[in-house]
Amino acid sequence: MKFLNIEVFDKLYKRMYLILFMAILFLIGSSLFIYFGYKKEHEVINYDKDMYELISNNYTKENFPSYIEVNSIPVLFGYYKTDDEEENAGFYFVEDKNQNSYIVYMEKSLFEEMNNEEIYEKPITITGKTSLITEDIKNIAIDTLLENESEYDEAIEEQEVTKENFKERYGSIYLDTVTPIYNTIPYYIGTSFSLMLSIVLFIIYFVKLYTLKKTTKKYSKEELQKIAAEIYAIKENDYKSMNLYLTKNYVVDLSLKIVILKYEDIIWAYPRTSYASGLVVNRAIRVYTLNDGMFDIANTNYGNKITDEILDKIIEELKTKNKQLLIGDNKENKEIIKERMKQNKAKKRFERKKTIDNK
Repeated sequence: MKFLNIEVFDKLYKRMYLILFMAILFLIGSSLFIYFGYKKEHEVINYDKDMYELISNNYTKENFPSYIEVNSIPVLFGYYKTDDEEENAGFYFVEDKNQNSYIVYMEKSLFEEMNNEEIYEKPITITGKTSLITEDIKNIAIDTLLENESEYDEAIEEQEVTKENFKERYGSIYLDTVTPIYNTIPYYIGTSFSLMLSIVLFIIYFVKLYTLKKTTKKYSKEELQKIAAEIYAIKENDYKSMNLYLTKNYVVDLSLKIVILKYEDIIWAYPRTSYASGLVVNRAIRVYTLNDGMFDIANTNYGNKITDEILDKIIEELKTKNKQLLIGDNKENKEIIKERMKQNKAKKRFERKKTIDNK
């Protein structure tokens, strides 16, 4: 990035270095989020303690890795209703080889794997994490046992399961085999946020770099020094917060898209407001030149709080600098500008043809 040795423009280059640095920093941040998220997701989990040991010791913490050697066909007693009314994951009663009962939250596919008589001979070990048994789960479990006495007579008679002794029989926790033990969602949110910011900053950097180089290329170093001198000569600038400078001979906008125009080159100007869902999303002044086309200055896209009164004041100042300037977005001005543009193109074609003929 080549500096011009002109303070006002070199400051822009330095700011772009900062934007580029921040973009790279957020890109590195998104990579770190991906790395640590992947590492956490694939971390080896040690299932050292089974549910019987945890329940026997009145364990009440959630997200602890555990397992059960299931030695009975699971019995469904409740599930979360989904929009499509299909039963997927649900709550089941299961037993181990010692006929200790547990509550397990599992998907239907896991249930179908254990739904055969072989499980009584070949127990299946299931793993998951501990979760607290809520009052709703507890009540549904007890109601299911009581409402199906013919199926659960033995369980009711032998275990005498009631609301009072439910904790003694089933503990305060159940085994959740559906929800991942480690929540990696924050890592992926961090990745998306960092990556999005990085992309936005890279776009801002390249747009500012392109427009600054394109704009300054039109002027010699002596002219740029003159423009800079005129900027510093402004004692009171009502539009400094907008990065807009109305100098003696130039309008200079140093926001996202760098714009430097001579007042005499501007042929048409009018305030422009953009809406989305009835809300104002952008205010700016659109200006036209014969040779360089259209530009937006005093733009609200970049955090500037601009009112219609401020835009009108800027346009009035432009008018004082160029008496021939057309003001307002109306049919008459559009026809005038259209004709002037047409004449200018014809003039350029004539000059090009004349140059070719002279060669």
